[in-house]
Amino acid sequence: MVFKYFAEEKVDLAVVEVGLGGRLDATNVVRPEVAVITGISQDHVQFLGHRRRDIAREKFAIIKQDTAVVSGLQSRVLREKLKEICRSNRATLLLVGEDIFYWLIRADLTGQEFRLKIKDDIFPSLKIKLLGRYQLGNAAVAAAAIKFLQEKGYRISKRHIQEGLAETAWPGRFDLVDTNPYIIFDGGHNLEAVRNLKESLKSYFPDKKIILVLGIMSDKNWHLMIRTLAP
Repeated sequence: MVFKYFAEEKVDLAVVEVGLGGRLDATNVVRPEVAVITGISQDHVQFLGHRRRDIAREKFAIIKQDTAVVSGLQSRVLREKLKEICRSNRATLLLVGEDIFYWLIRADLTGQEFRLKIKDDIFPSLKIKLLGRYQLGNAAVAAAAIKFLQEKGYRISKRHIQEGLAETAWPGRFDLVDTNPYIIFDGGHNLEAVRNLKESLKSYFPDKKIILVLGIMSDKNWHLMIRTLAP
């Protein structure tokens, strides 16, 4: 229904988030201008498998012939698998840590500033309101996806990228909703997200006593999530 709506409205670009995995997800009827894979975490294991390489295989299926791919994958094994699939599909790949690099300049509870390099293109200063070090990687991946769109003829300037990143808000993801006392909402619902939450709490509130109110669905890896956060 939504694809029909987009077609009727003649949208220039649609950002389509995969619902579950990729290979068998309803969104995979699309041939994307750019396929984006931020990371691989263990989630929906009853459908996608318990091993990260099984989950990766499902997610990598969004990569089509002769398309562009951007990824922030950290695992060396999964990166090699991703490269292999891109080669077999003649897909152009940009990877964080190989083609995309970023350096933190400043971080506090108002946001973060960082320097970004995508191939030979340099952004000396980009700012985001999103908190947590992992959001720098997400921002870098988003900017790299836009670089592919520029190469395809979309008129998106560096200023557009700066403004887009600076204005982006993400309710419910390390979301500081009050400062007296500090109250943070975070909807992270897998182990990787919980580890990111833990690192963010340690970074922003190293000396504070933290009260945690936690609710987790029973199909999640709640034992390890609690073990990660409880200390």
